[in-house]
Amino acid sequence: MSDSDDSLDEQVLRLLVRFFRTGDTVALTGGALNLQDDLEYLRIQWAISNQIEDLARHLLENRHEAQASLETILQEGSGVVRGRLDPVRTIRRQNVTGDASQVCYHEPRRNFSEGPNHVLGWVLRFSEHILQRYFELLRVSAEYNERVGRIMRCIGAILHLSGIGDAISKTSIRPRPSLASVTQAGRSRKRLYRKAFDAYQLLRQIESGDQQQIINLLNGSLVGPLEDWQKFELLVALQLSEAMAEATGHQLMLRPIEQGSARPIATFGPYDVYWQNRGPYTNFPEPEPSEIMVNEVLRSYGVKVGSDRPDVVICDRVQEVVVAIAEAKYSTSMLSWPDAFREAVNQLVRYSRLYTESTPQDVLLRRSIVAVSNLPAEIASSRPESSPLALNINDLKSGNLEAWTQRIQP
Repeated sequence: MSDSDDSLDEQVLRLLVRFFRTGDTVALTGGALNLQDDLEYLRIQWAISNQIEDLARHLLENRHEAQASLETILQEGSGVVRGRLDPVRTIRRQNVTGDASQVCYHEPRRNFSEGPNHVLGWVLRFSEHILQRYFELLRVSAEYNERVGRIMRCIGAILHLSGIGDAISKTSIRPRPSLASVTQAGRSRKRLYRKAFDAYQLLRQIESGDQQQIINLLNGSLVGPLEDWQKFELLVALQLSEAMAEATGHQLMLRPIEQGSARPIATFGPYDVYWQNRGPYTNFPEPEPSEIMVNEVLRSYGVKVGSDRPDVVICDRVQEVVVAIAEAKYSTSMLSWPDAFREAVNQLVRYSRLYTESTPQDVLLRRSIVAVSNLPAEIASSRPESSPLALNINDLKSGNLEAWTQRIQP
């Protein structure tokens, strides 16, 4: 990965971390669910993380590493001794019952529910609990749905294992493992228990608000799988959301992030922000002559005609209008910015026609954004009064969006 890629990842992640800090209220809504706590969202990301999937797969493939702890249980019986005799209790019981055949003894038993096994069982059961609780929320994303399915299948197979599987299925998520059990798991020579220890410690760290661990978690489960151009679009969407929420004095609420979803990825006051989706206030104008010809050529080859949609759409749900749109182009070569800029402007003007019933095209374009990652500073610093504002990645990093918010809220 190049330095620029690292920088892009870091910018997106650090922006997300602002919304995922213990004590901050961030509403995350999906369907009928309303996750009022940002911590719960991070627990979901933990439950679908590589650490949990790796732990479950490791147990299935190396079940011989699961070792039972040996414990003794005090038993009472008649004539049969299965363990170490307890002479004092035996004499006392015989005197009480008057039966000389009565005995008390300590029977040894193998236990998969104590010590490091408790940490292992708790981690798997708690992740299963989280995934089952928010299954409907997670299934709307194809990527999440596939990952959740893999983890749930692994955990389901584990619960059918004799011995360790029975113990895990009976593990309660309350209370959590004791300090002694966690310490034993961390010091174990078995990779299985060390993996369980690492997963448990990760959960504790994100719950305590460890910023670096939250960044690592989101990078593996949310941002990392995205392509660079998608990360740049997401950075644009989040920065515009944060800047406009601050300018309007509304609290920014982040929703589960899924590209192309019909649900907004952020909400503040009456405003909704959509990523890779046209939003709800679209009208389809008559195609221009060039568009008609393009569509005819595509149909002649049996190719489906594509649908236009901006990268970012900001709507006012109360007024039922589109406030602004943005087009983002990610490029690393300084020689390529003119083509990227021309293409972005071309697309932005074309997309603005989709909203002319609610917002005049010239008004919408003046409020809109053209973001090209490597746009030269002299171009980005220009502020043509009637044109969309141009931004580069440095403008987004610094949050230099006051000129844009003034156009939205003069």
